[in-house]
Amino acid sequence: MKNTEITAIAHNPLYRVGNRQHLADLLQIDLPTLNELVQNIRRKHTTAYYSVRSKITGPKLRIVEQPLRLMRSLHDRLQRFLAQIEKPSYFFSGRKNISHLDVGKYHLGNTNFLTIDIRKFFPSTKREYVFRFFHYRLRNPAKLAGILADITCFNGHLPLGSPVSGELAFLAFQTLFDKIAQKATERGQRFSLYVDDMTFSAREKIPRGVMTEVNYFLRRVELSLDYRRTRFYKATEHKLITGMIITPTHKMKVPNKLRQKILDGVRILKRKKSIKQGTLKKLKGRIIAGQQIERNFFATTLKNLNDAEANLFASGLSSAGVAISCPKISGKTALPVKTPSPSKATTSQTP
Repeated sequence: MKNTEITAIAHNPLYRVGNRQHLADLLQIDLPTLNELVQNIRRKHTTAYYSVRSKITGPKLRIVEQPLRLMRSLHDRLQRFLAQIEKPSYFFSGRKNISHLDVGKYHLGNTNFLTIDIRKFFPSTKREYVFRFFHYRLRNPAKLAGILADITCFNGHLPLGSPVSGELAFLAFQTLFDKIAQKATERGQRFSLYVDDMTFSAREKIPRGVMTEVNYFLRRVELSLDYRRTRFYKATEHKLITGMIITPTHKMKVPNKLRQKILDGVRILKRKKSIKQGTLKKLKGRIIAGQQIERNFFATTLKNLNDAEANLFASGLSSAGVAISCPKISGKTALPVKTPSPSKATTSQTP
């Protein structure tokens, strides 16, 4: 299915699916296969459909539930259907030609910020809310809505690791986010949502009551606010917004965390006489990510890495010597962005 035209929800292929055969046709599988799949899911026979593993991301331990084979193809197809549904302008994730950088651009010009994370968003999105979306918003019969909820959920929640979870998590709670966005507009604030990251910005100080109100709305749908990653920013502070820094002078900068990873990688390479191709690509990827925020970020270093990679391909070897141009670790040249320390980057207040 190549058609990715954005349409109103009533024109979506998943709107008012007539029966199981119609659903099977949409999913491009035969009806017996669909019936067997649903039966296995409801009997908790899901080992053939998912790979479950632990993943450490910074200080967090995440359980990744990745759909396999048939289940992956179904999730991919459902994701493409759901991506066609028209989304509100405050929603930035999963949209064509839109990235996390556009979140920063959207808030540029404002001085005071509040950033809020939803705690364990996908695991906390229960099957019941996914079912309600397919049943009440897409107007499917309860039995078909139940099948769609069963296919897209793992052990009663949206799986972290599925391509469809991002779309579904938003759509399942869109009424909630619409209400939060409306309240922000009434207060003269800008609001954005990127996956589970909510950002509020304004020229005036943002009251702490906004955080309390958001947490109240979240708890009504069995979600919760992650206080460790929630922060108020003053006009004079550097703001960490969806993977970038917004300075008090309204410029976007690369966060120190990414800068330090690159510097550490370069220092390691300078101590070695050879470099593996995988290490080279990883370091290059980080620099390219930084250049999306700052155009000339580590430009000389990237050129040298590109030359080294060209030598690898020319020689057919898995490693090669490389000369690296590395900024000094100390001083403002290397780490120009002042970011909050972990102890100051969170708020301990609870409503």
